Amino acid sequence: MRLSSYLIEGKSLYMEDAKTKALKVIKKKGWMSPEEALEWAGKPTTPIILFRGADIKSDGAERAPRKDRRPKDTDIERHEELDNWFLDKFGWRARSSGVFCTPDYMTALSYAAKIIVGPLGVFIIIPQKPYEYIWSPKVRDLMYDSSDINKLGYKDTGLSNNKTNEVMIKCDKYKMLNVTYFPWWYEKYGKESESTGAMGAVAGMSV
Repeated sequence: MRLSSYLIEGKSLYMEDAKTKALKVIKKKGWMSPEEALEWAGKPTTPIILFRGADIKSDGAERAPRKDRRPKDTDIERHEELDNWFLDKFGWRARSSGVFCTPDYMTALSYAAKIIVGPLGVFIIIPQKPYEYIWSPKVRDLMYDSSDINKLGYKDTGLSNNKTNEVMIKCDKYKMLNVTYFPWWYEKYGKESESTGAMGAVAGMSV
């Protein structure tokens, strides 16, 4: 499979075949093969594929969630108000200790590397079991929603029904694997994004 050209901020970039690209990374860094990468990551533990974007570059990593995350763009008082609400409602501080991800690739991409030098920062997130999650059918990104939290319908069930909205995950550890290692994902989702004019190519990522 060969990935086609796509546009980022008006510039056309060409992505190589995902496996070929992965093999180059392996040769350069002495990392694992695509097959070993998938074996390392394990099968997805969530009922839907979840993505996370970041302005970093890496092939994959295992991480522990931060317990004291401070917001970059949300008012601190709003952040603490939301955190306390989630604690009262679900028993954990989702805004300061949750792993933020989304089933929407394009949303994850918006949080990826702003300057494209090498692979992009979009990862598939695989939380270690047991894990918990919270999401709302009404909220795509809580950072941009100032509505009354009590009216947003947050819940900890029905994740398989979520197609576009932010998910907050509670777990001890999680694996993040560069989407380059998932050419099957491109076949299923990337082409659809391209057909609508959006950037649908899958690229590597950083941690």
